[in-house]
Amino acid sequence: ILGWSANPAGTVPDSYNVYFGTSNPPALIGNQGTTTFSPGILQYNTTYYWQIDPHSARGYCSQSNTIPVWSFTTELAPVPSIAVNPVPANLSTSIPISQLLGWSANPAGTVPDSYNVYFGTSNPPTMIGNQETTTFSPGTLEYNTTYYWQIDPHSPGGYCSQSNTIPVWSFTTEYSLFPSQAVLVSPGNGSSISDTGLSLNWSAGTGTLPIGYRIYLGTNNPPSNLLNGLDLGVVTSCNPAGLLSSTTYYWKVVPYNSLGDASPTPIWNFHIAPQDVSIGTGTGTNRSPFGTAYGYERDATLYTAAEIGNLPQPIRSLAWYATANVSTVTPVKIYLKATTSSILPNVNWAGTISGATLVYNGSISSISANAWMNIVLTSAFSLPSGNNLMVMIETNWGGSGNGGSGGAFRNTNYSPVNTLHKYWFSNTAPPTSVGNYDILRANIRLSSSNSVTALPNPAVCTAPLSGANAVPLNSTLSWTSGGGTVTGYKLYLGTDGSGLTTPSNLVYGLDLGTITSYTLPVSFDYSTTYYWRVIPYNNAGAALGGNIWIFTTVSEPILSLNSPTNPVLTAFGELLELSWDAVPQATSYAIYAANEPDPSAWGEAIAIVFINHYIVLPTDRRFYRIVARN
Repeated sequence: ILGWSANPAGTVPDSYNVYFGTSNPPALIGNQGTTTFSPGILQYNTTYYWQIDPHSARGYCSQSNTIPVWSFTTELAPVPSIAVNPVPANLSTSIPISQLLGWSANPAGTVPDSYNVYFGTSNPPTMIGNQETTTFSPGTLEYNTTYYWQIDPHSPGGYCSQSNTIPVWSFTTEYSLFPSQAVLVSPGNGSSISDTGLSLNWSAGTGTLPIGYRIYLGTNNPPSNLLNGLDLGVVTSCNPAGLLSSTTYYWKVVPYNSLGDASPTPIWNFHIAPQDVSIGTGTGTNRSPFGTAYGYERDATLYTAAEIGNLPQPIRSLAWYATANVSTVTPVKIYLKATTSSILPNVNWAGTISGATLVYNGSISSISANAWMNIVLTSAFSLPSGNNLMVMIETNWGGSGNGGSGGAFRNTNYSPVNTLHKYWFSNTAPPTSVGNYDILRANIRLSSSNSVTALPNPAVCTAPLSGANAVPLNSTLSWTSGGGTVTGYKLYLGTDGSGLTTPSNLVYGLDLGTITSYTLPVSFDYSTTYYWRVIPYNNAGAALGGNIWIFTTVSEPILSLNSPTNPVLTAFGELLELSWDAVPQATSYAIYAANEPDPSAWGEAIAIVFINHYIVLPTDRRFYRIVARN
C-alpha cells in the first residue's frame, strides 16, 4: 500500500492525482480523496515510480511546483522448497529396471514452475534437463546397479538449490532374473553313438533357474530342421525319435523364463554309427545254417573283426537272407562267442560252444523267400573291439529229421579258405565228432538295433484323474504305460478342444521321451478347465485311440489383508516421515486425512503410495488413516 501526507505548511488538498508505474515519469492512474493507494500485487524484484499531485480549489500543486518522483524496488522472489515423496523411496533396493521416477512439490513452499532433473550412476548425478512435470523416465536401467538422482525445483525466484541443500536420493535395481546358460551333458560333443534311441541330457547353470528349456536339433548347423525350439518345460532331457544311423546331428538348448531367453548353449554334435553290417556277397544257396534234413544239425561260422568294422555294440539281432519259403516249426539255439583266433577250432560241438553265450533259445515258425530272416536275440551280445565273432547254431528236429532242407540261405564261396565254416549232422542223437570244415559260409547281417513291429497301447491317466475338480494350481500331470513297447510319450495340453479334439494351445506334441510326468512351467489358472492327452509311440508308430482327460482347477481364494500397525513419525529434513509396518501381500496403501477421527469425515484418499511411508508437514495437525490395498 502506498501512502503520503498533506503538507501542513500549505493549503489543505481536497484530492490527489496518483501517478504509478515501472517507467519514469509514471503514468496517471487517477484522482482520489484519500492518502493511500493500493497498486495490487506487484512483481518481485521490480523498481516502481510514483508521484502524488495534490489538488485544491485553486488547482494542482504541479501548476506552480515541480513535484518529486518517488521510487522503490520490490523484494526478491522466494525460491521453492525441497521436493518430497521420491518414488522409488530413498535407498530402495530391488527396483525394477523399467522404474519411472516421481516426486511431489513441497506444499509448504512456493509452487515450482519447473524442475531440473539430475540422474546417473555417480554421486553427484549429472544434469539431465529441465521439465515441468513431476515424473521422469530414465529408460531401461541396468540390473543390480545403484542410481543417484536429484530434483531442483524452480520458480520465478530461482532454483531451490540457491538457498537450500537439495538431497541426493538413490536406489538399487533388481538383480537380473534371466536364467543362466544351461550346461550340455551328454552325448559328448563330437561323440559317436551306437543307439538311435539315445537321450540328450543337460543341466541348469548356476544362478537364476529357468522355468523351461527349448531344444534345437537337426542335421543342419545351426540346428533347426528336426526340433526347432521345442518347449520341454523344466525337463532336462529329450529322447528324439526317428534318428538315423550313419548321420551327424547338431543340438543346443536355450533356457527361458518370464523375462525372456538366456544365452543358448554352444552347439554340440554327435554321430550315430551304422546300426548294422552285412557280411558276404555271394549268391550261392545252402540249407546251412538252419538245415533239418537230419535230426540234429550244427553249424559254426567265424566273421572277422575287419568284416564287422565299427558296428555299434551290443549286437541285438542277426539275419540271414532266405531264398525259399518254409512253414515248418524248427527248434533253434544260437550261441555267440568272441575270439582272437582267425580260424574255427578243430574240436567237437561241446568244445566249440564252450565259453559261448546262448543268445537265443526258441524256434523258427516260418521263413519268407527273398527276404532277410531276422531273429531278435533274447540276450544282447557285446563284442569286444578287435575281436572276431563266432556264430554257432543248433537245429534240433529230432529223430532222423524231416527229410527236407529246412530252408535255403545265401552263402559265399571262400575257396580255398575252409576254416571259416564248419558243420555237423547226425540222426537219433546229437553229433559228437569234430565236424567238417567247408569253403561255403552263410551271408549274415549283424545289427545293434531291433525293430518293434507292434504299436504301444494307450497311456493310463494317474493324476489328476480325469474329471477331477479343485485341482491345485501347481499340480504335476502323470500317467503310466498301458502296455506294449514304448519308446516315448508326446503330451498335448490346453484349454481348447472342449474334450472333443486334441488340445493344443498350451503344449502341443511335446516329446518327453520315457518320462511319465510333466509340470507346466507356470501355474495353472484358477477355476479353469484343462484338457490333456498323452500318446505313447515306438518305432512302429503312435498308439491308436486313447482318451482326452479333463480336470478343473481350484477356485481363487478370497484374500484378506491385515490393517497396518506400528505407525511412527520420524524427522526427515524439514519434514516428517510417517511410516508403518509393511502388510504382507499388500501392493499399495491409501492415505486418508481429516480434522477429526469421525469415520464420516474421511472422504476420499489424499494419496496412494506403493511403499510403507509418507511425507507430512510439521505444521499438519490432522488425523491420518492408512488402508492396505491389493
